[in-house]
This record gives sequence, structure tokens and C-alpha cells, in this order.
Amino acid sequence: MNEGLHRDGPDWDTLARAWRELGLGELEIMEPSSGLLEIRVSGRAPSAVSRGTVRELLRGILSDLAARPVGIAEAPEDDPSHASSRYLVGSPRLLARIGPDYESGVDARMLIAGVSS
Repeated sequence: MNEGLHRDGPDWDTLARAWRELGLGELEIMEPSSGLLEIRVSGRAPSAVSRGTVRELLRGILSDLAARPVGIAEAPEDDPSHASSRYLVGSPRLLARIGPDYESGVDARMLIAGVSS
């Protein structure tokens, strides 16, 4: 689940377990680039909480873990049942640059390739 994440960083397995125990679904955390996370929330019951609430929960938790504000962008829905959603998390400055493209459906790895070139 957490391949590529820094070992000295947050305990992603504990976070994923707590998220699941709260009934918010399954977290899959990937790191497409250093300092950037892509989080997929799946298996969330539609009646649990709204996508916006999930986004803000993630923003708060990850800002606390980073000890500074984080930016977050939400990918377009790719699950008609609303049980799955994806979020890109990074510095507010970076997300201001690449967030709109991510929100329009551009893959995170493609965005990073464009930022570094």
C-alpha cells in the first residue's frame, strides 16, 4: 500500500486502519513524487460522509502530520456509485499550480513530469 513512502514519515498503516475503523472506507496512499501524495479512498458508504467532508478531513489530518498547511486537489469522480475518490496532496504552492489540471482529470505522474521539465 505504501511503497515509496519515507520510512521515517507518518505511520500510514495506522492512519489507514483508523480511517477504516471510523467507517470512512479504505485508504490507498501513493507517492508519485517527493513531497506529493495521491490518496484513493474506496469502499466508502455513500451515506457515511460527503466527498467534501472526506477532503477536509484529509486536509486537517495531513496538515497536522506535516506540521504545516497542505494543499489538496480532488480528481473527477471515476466511480458512479460515489464510493471511491482520489485526492492529490502537497504544498499549497505546488497544488495551486497543478491542482486545476488534476481536478480536470490529468494523471498525477503526468503533472509532475510537466513541473520538472
